[in-house]
Amino acid sequence: MPTFSPHAAKTKEDLRGYFTQLYSREELHVKLHENTLDCLQAGEQSYVVSGIYEFKFSVDGTLLTFPSRFTFVIDLGQESPIQHHHSSQIPRTLA
Repeated sequence: MPTFSPHAAKTKEDLRGYFTQLYSREELHVKLHENTLDCLQAGEQSYVVSGIYEFKFSVDGTLLTFPSRFTFVIDLGQESPIQHHHSSQIPRTLA
């Protein structure tokens, strides 16, 4: 579930397209807030990892910040360990 898309990225082509577009943003930076990391062991080699990070990039010449949250489901026993990833912007208001 991509941070900046209303649609799930379900195929390798979807993922490639999403990240190609994201990484084309001018002045792109990602900052992980390490103090927010939470890691829950869900199986012998499986983990649920969540936390907060922020994206910064330029939109129409203005550098904007997008605080976001993420969750990964990881199985280190798999060749492709990321089994699921969800990321969404933190709402600016609850109203």
